[in-house]
Amino acid sequence: MSKNAVIYMILTILLGAGLVVGVVLADMKAAQEQSCGVKICLVDTANKFMTREDAMRKINEIVPYLKDVPLFSINLHAMETHLNEFENVEWAQVERRYVKDSAYVYVEIMAMQPVARIIDGGKSYYVNKDGKRLLSNYAYRADVPVFVAHLDSAGAVKNLLPLIDFLKEDSVMNKYFTSYKVESSGDIIAYPMVSNHVINLGDVKDLRNKAARLREFYAQVMPLKGWEYYDTISLKWRGQVVATRRKKASLTPKYDYSYDSIGSMESQIDAITAIPDSLMTQRRAPSPKPKN
Repeated sequence: MSKNAVIYMILTILLGAGLVVGVVLADMKAAQEQSCGVKICLVDTANKFMTREDAMRKINEIVPYLKDVPLFSINLHAMETHLNEFENVEWAQVERRYVKDSAYVYVEIMAMQPVARIIDGGKSYYVNKDGKRLLSNYAYRADVPVFVAHLDSAGAVKNLLPLIDFLKEDSVMNKYFTSYKVESSGDIIAYPMVSNHVINLGDVKDLRNKAARLREFYAQVMPLKGWEYYDTISLKWRGQVVATRRKKASLTPKYDYSYDSIGSMESQIDAITAIPDSLMTQRRAPSPKPKN
């Protein structure tokens, strides 16, 4: 081995040892670094489901002292876990930060992002896309679809997501329907602003097709029959709109879900309008004007 190679090897070893010593000393200094406190960053400040005061209260439940204590003595994992379990939190991240001669705990929080409000008997709560629940009260309000339903799991909430996503995309339909009811059969009943009838959507499949059929039915049939003639409009079956005549003179809709069975529907159906799929993408061309 040449003399230069030996010198290069010795320098490499010394450099490596220096780096190790530097890391050890830095860790020792960090371990003794005193925390200056906590800095809380709310990602969405317009969202009122979470405030800095709420966050500080939850943090103090798990870590009562955050100032003038060794930074490495603070259990960041426990703090982050506790925050993420809080119903008002969508997600939270906690880390140590060093700026010049100061060190502190940095907490980033996204407040609850509700996608729907659920009314279940005497309970009312918001849910996010993962099924996390937040009891509704006067302090929190979100403009989201309202469902009357009994959802016994997070999976039941996720089953509604295709409809919720569709309503976000179709602003007209979103404004037209005021609330929804999820039946034990799985059918979803929509309550429009025109309260003289209800819409049976069936499941959450083919929602664009169903919306197109409803628009076509409103344009072709309702001007002839009137908005008080039907109590139920069903979109369950592809290519059809099943309209059920109102049984009573009262304008308050009373939907009998047994109408969806073929046997009991026969005496109640006024019209079954078959709408070709071609009308789902384009409206019918106007008839030519007669020549003089």
